[in-house]
Parts: sequence; C-alpha cells; structure tokens
Amino acid sequence: LAHGVIRLEQSVHDFGLVRRRLEIVKLRGVSYVGGFHDFKIQTGGMRVFPRLENRPHSRPLPKQTLRSGLRQLDSLLDNGVPMGTSTLILGPSGVGKSTLGAQYLSAAVARGIHCAAFLFDEQRQTFLDRGDALGMGLSKHAASEMLKIAKIEPGSMSPGEFSHSVRKAVEDDKVRAILIDSLTGYLTAIPEAQAAVVRVHELTSYLSSCGVATF
Repeated sequence: LAHGVIRLEQSVHDFGLVRRRLEIVKLRGVSYVGGFHDFKIQTGGMRVFPRLENRPHSRPLPKQTLRSGLRQLDSLLDNGVPMGTSTLILGPSGVGKSTLGAQYLSAAVARGIHCAAFLFDEQRQTFLDRGDALGMGLSKHAASEMLKIAKIEPGSMSPGEFSHSVRKAVEDDKVRAILIDSLTGYLTAIPEAQAAVVRVHELTSYLSSCGVATF
C-alpha cells in the first residue's frame, strides 16, 4: 500500500536529553540513504542530521604537512603531521594535551589555514585565556574568524548533530584543522556504548576524506 516507509524512534537515557532518530525503511524507485539518522524537533519543525557516510569520495587529498611551530617536535615527525590524518594525543590529566592541540591550531592559523576547536571538557574563555597566556594569540585568531571555537555540552547534543556541526565547519567554513577536546568528552555524548567506535570511525574517516588534520 505504501511506496515509502519512514520510521521514527525516540529513546531516553540516564544522561542527557531524549534522543530521536529516523530510518528510511523503503522508498520505491529511489536510491535512499539507509541506516539511522539523528533528528530533533525545534521551533519551525524538524531538523535532520544525515549520517556522514553520505559524502563524496572524489576529493583530491593534500600533499602538505601541518607543523606545530615547535622545531624540535616537528623534526621528530619528519616535518609535521600529514594533512588528511587523525592524531590522538594521549596522557594523564594536566600533562598538556589541550595545550599541544591548541599549538597546532595556532600554527595552522599563522599559515592561513582555517581551524576549529570543539570543546567538551572546558569553557571557551578558559581555552582562550590559557592559549593567550602561553603566547599563542588564540583570542586574536578567534576574533579574525580564522579560528572557530565551540563549547559542546554532551547531554544537549546528539552524536548526529555534533557530526553535522563538524561537517558544516568543513564544507561551509573551509576548516582544514580540527581539535576535538577531548575524546572522552565526545564519547560521553554517545550513550549507546556499542555504537561509540563506529561513530568515531565514521567521523575521522569523513574528515580524512576532506583532507582535514584532526587532533
């Protein structure tokens, strides 16, 4: 009887808002994007956040590397981190992970590369103040709009909506270097533990296909 079937679901978790998602079960004669897509209901109607796998695959990848501006570190990495790769910075609390990530963004902006930082663990102003105190000039970069900084509340945004925010920065704002601080904070936003690895892989694969350096 029906040429198309769209199924809507919602789930309630111990932490955060109600999560809503939809699935296109069938649509005759049309090549649709399968799987689940997060959405939310807001003033004006419904907003859908398509999965990141719905992306072009023919982008030419850049050949250059992204240097940190720290000569000793860059020499250890054969003159920098290749664009189109993801780098995980590991270490205990307070060791300087966020500082190193900010150093890469500061150096990228100095080369005219648009950057973005998505902060799960600290406030935007704290991030700026620390970078300024260390001589990175993050406030100046943010004011010039070469550096976009967004504070993310894990409980108020679905993984699909966050991925959509990243995609918008890459495709609309031409961002080519991204800091996600931190991975633990990002995973907190994914209540479905079994989907966490898939979500991270989907996001990093998308960014790599766009030639973005991700930290």
